[in-house]
Amino acid sequence: MFQYNLLHTGYNDRDSITVPLEVRWHIRYQLGFPLDQLSVVGNRLYMTSEETHPYQEPDPVVRCVDATTGRGIWHRYWQAYECDEISGIAYDNGRVYFEVFYGNLSTFWTCNAESGEPLWVDLFPMQFADYFSPVPYKGRVLGFGGYYCGVFSWDVATGRKQHYFGLSQGIDEFTVAVHQDTIYSFVAGLIRAHDVNTGEKLWSVSTLILKDAESGLSGMGTAPVIDTVRHILYAVWQGHFDALDLTTRTFLWHRPGKYNSLDRAVNPTIYEDKVIISDSGIVKAYNCYSGEEQWRVACDSAVTYHMAGANGLIFASSDGKTTAIDAERGEIVWECDVGGNLSIANNCLYIATIDGEVYVYGSPPTDFEDPDEPALPEGYALFQNQPNPFNPSTEISFSVPVSGRVRIEIVNSLGQVVAMVADRRFSVGTHMVNWDGSGCASGVYLCRMTAGTFIETKKMVLVM
Repeated sequence: MFQYNLLHTGYNDRDSITVPLEVRWHIRYQLGFPLDQLSVVGNRLYMTSEETHPYQEPDPVVRCVDATTGRGIWHRYWQAYECDEISGIAYDNGRVYFEVFYGNLSTFWTCNAESGEPLWVDLFPMQFADYFSPVPYKGRVLGFGGYYCGVFSWDVATGRKQHYFGLSQGIDEFTVAVHQDTIYSFVAGLIRAHDVNTGEKLWSVSTLILKDAESGLSGMGTAPVIDTVRHILYAVWQGHFDALDLTTRTFLWHRPGKYNSLDRAVNPTIYEDKVIISDSGIVKAYNCYSGEEQWRVACDSAVTYHMAGANGLIFASSDGKTTAIDAERGEIVWECDVGGNLSIANNCLYIATIDGEVYVYGSPPTDFEDPDEPALPEGYALFQNQPNPFNPSTEISFSVPVSGRVRIEIVNSLGQVVAMVADRRFSVGTHMVNWDGSGCASGVYLCRMTAGTFIETKKMVLVM
């Protein structure tokens, strides 16, 4: 599954996409009507756009197609509701969410993801629909009215409004990020935090932008991007890029540049210890903590869409080109002459273009399969150490379904970490590490494996 997540990092750490890529399928809907950000959920692809429906008037449309073949499953026009624009689409627990705009009053829709049938609808004020997708979170969904219109929270089952985060509370953003029951917003140089359950304002911090009296900048920035490992919030606002430590609420670093494109900035993406962003078509990687530049890559044309990444690759896109960059080395490893909104899922790259087309790129098929080649693991797994009990060393095996960082640590009966056996990136497959318990007392220990949101433990007995 992939869509722009609650943290807006744009990185799918559970996908194993590799390059080179070739076109798997391609569909042209209607030229001249750009497609918004795609949401890929298993074998379903959801998208929103505007098209000329049978009544010959351009109106918003929501589509669901088979993600592996492009075959249409359902679509629904909103002509009957006299709509002008439509936001991006979000998926959660069998429902899809989107906003439809007409005049100064708009509707928030929830539909059945399998059939497209509306489940509930509610009116709310909205400036225009050119925002990010709604954000589902713990039984509620957040929708965005834009500048001066605020943020709304609905119960996903009933459609009842729960909270309204209006201008009096200081939120007037394109969208928000949500982490640990806290809503983070960013607009006009001000970062704010609200309690998602009560709507209470928790704190606000002015960025370094407000001190730049000569910038002459106005308008909105990107959604806040949250680095949950290092507890850092990244904020981009036209000519400025700031990193805020969420624990101390102090700024770690600031990097000026030309990040704005088409009246908004391009969101950065996070890969391990790097935060990666486009500065006037030059993709730059900065160290998350220090802000020190790690590498830069000049793309053929300015990057105008939010970047996406997976499996150590960063994809940057303009209207006419998509470039894949090795996130470790900062080298271009693949390109294609198609660009647009990017999504990565099912080991494929999905591109929604400004001309109403969808391209899906996947790895070329292999000529043969080796029957003796071991099957790739289907999920993360931590196996029982061998031998067990042990004295003084033991072997720990684990499986990794997608390349990524894995941490293996040993914890004593008091919950204290006594050894860090591994904390690095592992490739797809089954791996083995060794722990030498010399220097530790006899007793029961826990071996804990952490990989993204996956956590598993095994009991081990050390006998000295």
